[in-house]
Amino acid sequence: MKRPRSLLVLVALLAALVLGPPAAAQSEGSSLSPQAAAKAFKQRTNSHLKFHKQEMNRITKDFCAALKELQSGVLSGEVSAFDAMPLYMLLVATAQAQIIQTTDTVLGAIDADGSDIQQQVFPTSPLVPFLVGACSTLDSGTGRVLVQEEQAINKLVKKLKGFGKKMEKKTGQGATVKVVAPDAGMPPTPNPGGPAPTPPKPLKIDSLAGSSDRTVADDGKICVGGTASVGTVSVTIHGPGGEETLVAIVDGTCRWSVCFGGTGKAGDLAEGNYSVRATQGGETTRSSIGVP
Repeated sequence: MKRPRSLLVLVALLAALVLGPPAAAQSEGSSLSPQAAAKAFKQRTNSHLKFHKQEMNRITKDFCAALKELQSGVLSGEVSAFDAMPLYMLLVATAQAQIIQTTDTVLGAIDADGSDIQQQVFPTSPLVPFLVGACSTLDSGTGRVLVQEEQAINKLVKKLKGFGKKMEKKTGQGATVKVVAPDAGMPPTPNPGGPAPTPPKPLKIDSLAGSSDRTVADDGKICVGGTASVGTVSVTIHGPGGEETLVAIVDGTCRWSVCFGGTGKAGDLAEGNYSVRATQGGETTRSSIGVP
């Protein structure tokens, strides 16, 4: 399939490296009073929150522009409605990876600032009250980062649903889409020695799409995507047309995706609801999606 040139450019833009947050302030080597430390940490946290919100807006804006370009390609006939499905799954995966990476980076910066502030107040003492505990600056800042992350994901879902409805209206191609918010990143641990080590990426299904021509029987396709540790994931769908299994490759960003229904412009799956199962090692996760 030949992709529109402008769409390729937009995909490349989406896949660009994520910008880093404002650098964590370095310790000046002098002690701070608890009051001054609390004020300094709040200022630093607010700076990271502002950066994170700007990046969430940038990522969703780039995603919407790429989705609109894909929509134009379908409506002009340059991209078939069936070929569009793995493409918008690619856009979802890229945007999700950027959102997760940015969120983890900002949480790490807040962590580093917390460690620095703690050392300036009580270098040899346990965690200070304004950093930890209910309603602390640390908890509040972390919570706001995760809320902004969830809002960005919700924007992706809203745009995808609008895309599916417009495609069905214009082309007769029905589509169902499901996107799951990513897991929260590692919570900050304001303690000298760097952030807590990141655990292996959990196996997860976080995006699914089903599509078919409403006027044609048994021509459906299903695409599934998610996260896992680098390696391979065995993905199985089970529905009206029976059971089928494919193997997905996990890339360097810990994302994987796979599409069922053949390689032709039209799919070959029966309409109806399908269960989806992904397995890696001894870990299994499940979800479901429909072919309209």
